[in-house]
Amino acid sequence: MSRQRFTSPLLAFALTALSLSAAATQQEAPNLPKALYNAVGNYGFYKTPEYMAEIKQLLAQGAQPAAVTMMAAVSSRQPEVLDLLIAKVDDINAPVSSNGETLLTYTLSNISPDGDPQTDVRMVKSLIKAGADVNAIVRARTASPLQIAAAGDGSRTPPQPQMVKLLLDAGADAKATLGNDFNPLTGRAATSLEVIKLLVDAGANPYQVTKPGSTPLHFVCERNFALQDQPDPQAAQRIAILLKKGSSPDEIHPQSGAVPVGTPLLEAARSHNPDCVAALIAAGADPDAPAHSPTYMKNFPDTEQQTVRQDVLASAEKFHGLYSPEVVKLFQ
Repeated sequence: MSRQRFTSPLLAFALTALSLSAAATQQEAPNLPKALYNAVGNYGFYKTPEYMAEIKQLLAQGAQPAAVTMMAAVSSRQPEVLDLLIAKVDDINAPVSSNGETLLTYTLSNISPDGDPQTDVRMVKSLIKAGADVNAIVRARTASPLQIAAAGDGSRTPPQPQMVKLLLDAGADAKATLGNDFNPLTGRAATSLEVIKLLVDAGANPYQVTKPGSTPLHFVCERNFALQDQPDPQAAQRIAILLKKGSSPDEIHPQSGAVPVGTPLLEAARSHNPDCVAALIAAGADPDAPAHSPTYMKNFPDTEQQTVRQDVLASAEKFHGLYSPEVVKLFQ
């Protein structure tokens, strides 16, 4: 048997094995992102060195982090993993959901009052360092990083002054408006004296009038559920900043929304914040002022002569639990 004839089958076998190996690699490649997602989830739950090593190995093999993997690292509060994933992402501002949410706005939306604030700060700093757009407008033009941080996101998370300062220092524009002319103060940001001062100092308009007819003063008494009916010693200071000198706290602005906006006092009455309602009255809000705009009263004749006091007392009698008993007493 010649040498050539002997080696040819071996070469053919080697080439076949190499081909099969390449095919297997190509077949496994699409599974790398899924494996990475699973490893991130496992590390988030177990926090073991083995799962961290697996994450690093998968990234070294070329696994590209999917949006859901990045979100998993954020929601399970893994800044060390997030740093590894960020290094492999081509576009840090790519939407992570159909509403245009970016990883930065998602991170700010997932701050928990029960978590370690420094973990949140570290993740946000990492995203900003990687080039995250601090002025991105998402959710059909209803939210931005600054608005989310200023208002807190959800009924449990309060405004986040530390995040507001971090975003402002990174170039967030406090003067920018969202859809319907909302600005960072037209929301629960108005419930935090520290946040109000930060935003006003950065140029936010404390008297902003939105297209639906609301102003920051309409939100000044809102509270997270845990704080309902609790003392609010800074209410008068917030009101003093948000009430324009020489203007009436009962002023009703033109409205274009489907839902009527009452006077700031009427809106505040539903907040379960008796200290703030009392402070608003002390600042000049009149319980006997018309509750709604003339246009609303014209369209709904039964409210035409209704004052804030009448509206609150009638609604409190009809809908038990809608108003705090301590708030109702202020109108009796």
